[in-house]
Amino acid sequence: MLGRISSRELSGWMAYERIHGPLGQRRDDIHTATVMAMIANTNRPKGKSAIAVEKFLPDWDHDRPKTDEDFWAAIREANAAMGGRVAGADEARPPRRKFRSVT
Repeated sequence: MLGRISSRELSGWMAYERIHGPLGQRRDDIHTATVMAMIANTNRPKGKSAIAVEKFLPDWDHDRPKTDEDFWAAIREANAAMGGRVAGADEARPPRRKFRSVT
């Protein structure tokens, strides 16, 4: 979708989100967490403090690689865990190759 909209339209949607809150799946996560917190807090024992909505929000990006080097290290780790080996002399350097779009 980002390839089909202009920078101006993207900026407009970003401004809209800042005013009205997140769109799409993130908004769904917040709605679900709100309902879960309500149910948990309604059924909590007397004297126990309420659980914050944030505790029910999934943390999708907590272990996602942040840099190219992190990404390739995660790939090498997964490859080794599955018994794979590196076919090449320089395993530390990621390939410098441009991919073409097939669309």
